Amino acid sequence: MKGSMSDQEILAAITTALERFAPRKVRALQGANFEQLTLSALGLDSIAMLELIGAVETATGVTFADHELVRIDNVASLVKLIQFKQGATP
Repeated sequence: MKGSMSDQEILAAITTALERFAPRKVRALQGANFEQLTLSALGLDSIAMLELIGAVETATGVTFADHELVRIDNVASLVKLIQFKQGATP
């Protein structure tokens, strides 16, 4: 585990991963409330979504169980899950 990351570090890690798998969507949504962006709005297929989650796991040093992933519906819930997994207080 990489230790407890700040909200900004977590968002930066997620943004980097999202830019890799859905660059046009991320650019189009900049300026919007990024944390409320739903992962389904990215239009990623299941393989790309798994690759995205793998990139986030690598960047943050956490791993997600399948049952945790089904509860992630937007970027904010992903941030909260990472904070929880790192032992931080969201």
